[in-house]
Amino acid sequence: MAVLLTALTLPAVAQYNSKSLKNPDEATYAITGNMQSTVTGGQTNYELLNPQGTSGRNGYLTFRRENHHYGNLGEGEQVTFSLQDAKTDRPNKFRGEMVFWSWNDEAMEWQIDVESGSGRSEYEKATYMNFMLVLDCSGSMGGGLIDLKNNAKYFLPRMLEVSGGKGNVRVGVIGFSTVEYSKSHTVDPVPLNQDNYNYLCRFIDGLKSEGGTALYYSVNAAADKLQQDYEKNLRGKRFAGAAIVAFTDGHDNTSTDEAKGYSNSKDYYNYTKVHFPAQTVNSMDIQSWCVGKRGADINSDNIWNATVNQLKSVFDEYIPIYNMNELHGTFDNIATSLIERIPCSTCAWPRVSPAV
Repeated sequence: MAVLLTALTLPAVAQYNSKSLKNPDEATYAITGNMQSTVTGGQTNYELLNPQGTSGRNGYLTFRRENHHYGNLGEGEQVTFSLQDAKTDRPNKFRGEMVFWSWNDEAMEWQIDVESGSGRSEYEKATYMNFMLVLDCSGSMGGGLIDLKNNAKYFLPRMLEVSGGKGNVRVGVIGFSTVEYSKSHTVDPVPLNQDNYNYLCRFIDGLKSEGGTALYYSVNAAADKLQQDYEKNLRGKRFAGAAIVAFTDGHDNTSTDEAKGYSNSKDYYNYTKVHFPAQTVNSMDIQSWCVGKRGADINSDNIWNATVNQLKSVFDEYIPIYNMNELHGTFDNIATSLIERIPCSTCAWPRVSPAV
C-alpha cells in the first residue's frame, strides 16, 4: 500500500515521490513510503518500507534511515511511526496538521484515505529527551578535573537554552573513579530548568579527583538510569531519544560487578562491549560519545592504543583530544548534535489489513 503524509503548512509545489507525481496538496514537507502489515506468531507487525522525505527547491525534510521502521497500533485504529532525527530547512515552521493519502491504482491518483475519514492526522514535534554526563574523576585527572568541570557546566546551558527551561530535556551526572565512588557521586536525570541547572553545577563543582577508573561500570549505570527515568517520567510522552556523553583520560582498571559474575576489569569490559551498545530506551538506541585524552600516568603507547580500541568498540563515537583546551569546542559540537536530535516527527496512518 503506497502512502503519503503531507504537512499543510508552507505550501509549495514539489516533484518528489516515487511515482513522479505532483504532491497532491502541494505541501512543502511530505513523507512517502509503503506500509505493510504481516502476522508472525499470531502478532501483527506494521512496517513502513522505503520512507522518503521531500527534497525540493522549496524545502527539505530528512530523517534517520533505519533498517526497519516499525509502527505501534494505538487508539482510533491508527498505526504510529516515529522517524528520528527529523530535520527541515525551517524546523520552527514544520508543525500543525498533516494529511494522509493513499495511492489508488485504478484511478491512478493519490486519494485521501476513506478509512481515516478526512485523512487528517496530527504532527507533534517531540522535544522530550534525557541524557547523562559521565565524568572522569580518577586520580590521574589532577588539575585537569577543573577544566573538565568548567566545560561540563558550559555544556548544560546549551541544552537549557534549546529547551527553554521547560524541563523537557532531562539531565543526570555520574562522577566516576572507583565503583564505590561512582555509586555515591550520581545525580539521577532531572528536568533541566534554571533551579536544576544551578543544582547540577553545584554537584559538578563538588567532584574530587581520587582513585581508579571505573568507566565501563559507570556508563552501564548511566544507561540504566536513563531507562529508569523514561519509565518513571517520560513514558507516553513524545520522546526524541536518550544519550550518554563521557570523558576519560585513562584505561578502565576498576570496573567490576560481582553480582553479575565479573570480578575483574577485563571480564567487565568484555561484558560491556556486547551489552552497552545494545542498550535502548523506548526501543531506541542510546546515542553515546566518549571524549578521550591520554592521561599523564599512561607511559606506554601500547596501553593507550589498546584503551582507544576498547573505547571505540563500546561507544558510538570516540573523539580524541590532545589538550584540555580542545574540550570546549568538542563539547560544543556534541551539544549541537544533541540539539539537532530533539526534533522528531511522529506520523500516524490508519491501520491496514495484514497480508496473508
